[in-house]
Amino acid sequence: MSTKAKLLIIPWIAVGIGLLVAALALDFRFPEPARFVTCLVLALLGSTFKIKLPGMQGNFSISFVLALIAIAQMTLTESLVVGVLATLVQCFWGPARVPHLCRCCSTSQPW
Repeated sequence: MSTKAKLLIIPWIAVGIGLLVAALALDFRFPEPARFVTCLVLALLGSTFKIKLPGMQGNFSISFVLALIAIAQMTLTESLVVGVLATLVQCFWGPARVPHLCRCCSTSQPW
């Protein structure tokens, strides 16, 4: 990966980690735990399914839709936890090759 790409991606990873830590530290509340657990389980399961779309190079995961639902219906902390865990499962659950950390930046990134 080029130095320019690293200079662009690494600060965004740092901001994302900082936002997750701040949300967990300052606003640790889960007002509807059943909804959170349901969405989290569905997002994790959706992250394991890799869908090949015609005309696209790589795979696509349906966890993106569940992450959007989490953003619309849940608190910031719940949405971040769902998005981060779904992304990690999508990146590291049975890939042909383990991607670089910088490829795991977005839940909407088609692999």
